[in-house]
Amino acid sequence: MGKNYKIKSIVVETVLSTIICAIGVCLFIEAGLGSNTIDVLVDGMHRHFSITLGQADQLFTFTFLILAFLCNRQYIGMPCIAYSIMIGFMIDFVNQWIMPLHLSEASFFIRITCVLLGQFCFALSYGIFQTVEKGMNTVDAVIYFLCKKTKIAYKWLRTIFDVIFFIIGIYFGGVIGIGTIFSVCFTGIMTDFVHQMIVKVKRRKGIAYMEIVGEDVA
Repeated sequence: MGKNYKIKSIVVETVLSTIICAIGVCLFIEAGLGSNTIDVLVDGMHRHFSITLGQADQLFTFTFLILAFLCNRQYIGMPCIAYSIMIGFMIDFVNQWIMPLHLSEASFFIRITCVLLGQFCFALSYGIFQTVEKGMNTVDAVIYFLCKKTKIAYKWLRTIFDVIFFIIGIYFGGVIGIGTIFSVCFTGIMTDFVHQMIVKVKRRKGIAYMEIVGEDVA
């Protein structure tokens, strides 16, 4: 019973994290105020190589999957691989529903609201997935490996990675704007905060979660 519940919980949280992340990607890009930092790169790849957003995201994700497996495989398992496979398809699926809304033509208030909602989706998706056993997303697995080696907090290393993604994305022609700057400044901080809140809730309710080496959650 306990084992079956644990497996179901992992499956539900993996699928939920994937859906939430896909919604965030599409809201950010379709609002036309600049993409999330990773998606500046993904959007740039999509435009530069003439492939779909989903295909570009899969290429990015599998590249980091290899890096994560090489340097921090303790956090890489079937949930992570499932996420890596599903995310591209999920982005293309969700975008079928969001694209017809023509968010880029909406009022500035609606567009900025979409950006804020998209940013929250990213933080929530990453925060949930960081607690799933063997399910950390590939970028975070690489970042936490560097956290352990450098003793620099996740939120700051994540910000450094976001700046790097931002610069490369611009080179490839990704859409940037107010949302991109917001993403550079707050993705690491918001994800770290949401992750710690989720860990605290799971601790209080006695729900199993993946502990990160060196993590300090009061």
